[in-house]
Amino acid sequence: MTAAWTVTYGVSNYRYDGTRPDIKIPLHLLVPNAAGTATPVNFGTDVPGVTMHTLNLTFFNLGFGRDWWVWAPANSCDGPLWRLGFDVGGRYGSGSAQFHEIRHRTDVIGGVWFGVHSDVEVPCGCGWFVAGFRAEWGYVWSDILQLQNNSDLMTVNLLGNIGFRF
Repeated sequence: MTAAWTVTYGVSNYRYDGTRPDIKIPLHLLVPNAAGTATPVNFGTDVPGVTMHTLNLTFFNLGFGRDWWVWAPANSCDGPLWRLGFDVGGRYGSGSAQFHEIRHRTDVIGGVWFGVHSDVEVPCGCGWFVAGFRAEWGYVWSDILQLQNNSDLMTVNLLGNIGFRF
């Protein structure tokens, strides 16, 4: 009762607001014209590059990990418990980029993550009060800005959590 393997699953959503109108993104698009055909337009070459309004990423996450109870076994009711752990996994989902100059672009995206956490569990009635901290590094593969532009993302998340388990 001092260690356990874990399975992690869930849905996550990240929203990034474009706050730098001075950063122009080059894109190569086919734009429909009045003749019913498409004209190639090179944003960043023929015309100024586009600017990002928002980027929204939604994922399904699946991973596994390991937890250890440091002060006492997980089934101890004699006082606070301290739990340390890690998890690693993958994510799959969709991304949507909104621009100021053109309509939005969407893409199927995927990624990986690695996280570590530390939690204190305090007995409280018929359950446990839980409070802790989590740090997570992630990498997302995306070509929402086309292949010649590196639109992959590296993320670092620092999270606090509190809750009750029973």
